[in-house]
Amino acid sequence: MTRAPCIQALDVPLPAPYPGPPTLVHNDLFPEHVLVDSDGEICAVIDWADAACADPAGDFAIAMFLGGESMLRNALEAYGREFDDHFESRARFYGRGMAVGQIQYGVEADSPKHQREGIDALDPIGL
Repeated sequence: MTRAPCIQALDVPLPAPYPGPPTLVHNDLFPEHVLVDSDGEICAVIDWADAACADPAGDFAIAMFLGGESMLRNALEAYGREFDDHFESRARFYGRGMAVGQIQYGVEADSPKHQREGIDALDPIGL
């Protein structure tokens, strides 16, 4: 894989900074950390080892990383609250960064699985 898709993924204008105070975020909100009950309702979030006080858009970056624009929009809609005007653009940017980071980790660790995960995350955005 060439570096071009990775560079292109992050060669976008930086989103406006988070305007609010630091907020407690999970920082690793992958599906395996979200427990659901028999009705499919979220009943717990586990593994808070990476928790931090930061921009809450970071927790939505995982949706962008895993499923692109449509999953990000679905996650934001399902959350059911108002966000600042640039929340979605920050989540999108952070999700792209996660994809590039996954590719980098895969290269450094000689892990084709991680490289593929990062590449697959860039595919929905056309890179």
